[in-house]
Amino acid sequence: GAPVDYILQSDLVRQETDYKLYIMLSSFQYDDVTLAAVRRLQQKGVTILWCYAPGFIRDGVADVGNMEALTGLRFRMDPDAACPYTTIADTTHPITEGLAAGGFGLPFAIGPQFSVDDPEARILGLYRDSGLASLAVKPVGQSRAAYCGSPKLPADLLRNLARFAGVHLYCEGLDTVAANDSFILLHTATAGSKTVHLKAK
Repeated sequence: GAPVDYILQSDLVRQETDYKLYIMLSSFQYDDVTLAAVRRLQQKGVTILWCYAPGFIRDGVADVGNMEALTGLRFRMDPDAACPYTTIADTTHPITEGLAAGGFGLPFAIGPQFSVDDPEARILGLYRDSGLASLAVKPVGQSRAAYCGSPKLPADLLRNLARFAGVHLYCEGLDTVAANDSFILLHTATAGSKTVHLKAK
């Protein structure tokens, strides 16, 4: 329901970006220059979703403490492989409100497994097998840091996250949207009537 852009982690260093929501899919390692770019984002009113093992490696050293230094969230690591399947634990937060019963993730084990271990974070989801926090959100600076340790995030969760970040949603369904100041493209996923919500001038 919202247009997207695709950039590299290195683009955060090379150019100024002006997005409301950043989804960091594979930011496994970083350096001081990247950290400075993330710090600039954290001083804006943006939302950053970190996935799986953000910042686990810094300067060639793998340590869970590196993840907190990058994201502002405190983590724990379990070296054994486990099933990264998340069940929603809190449906009262805007990110998880209205989500269908059940969960999401993978049916097989991967390792290591990372979970949020931060008393200042709001826990929204738990790993099904361990009960540890797999989905959480926390204010960091002027930004909001969210984390998800399970892959295959459902569209409804991403839509809620975008709305939580202040992203304008042109439609509520699963239709693909591209838009700029002059045009809107809607590639429909299903037949039928569609409602498009235009931005107010």
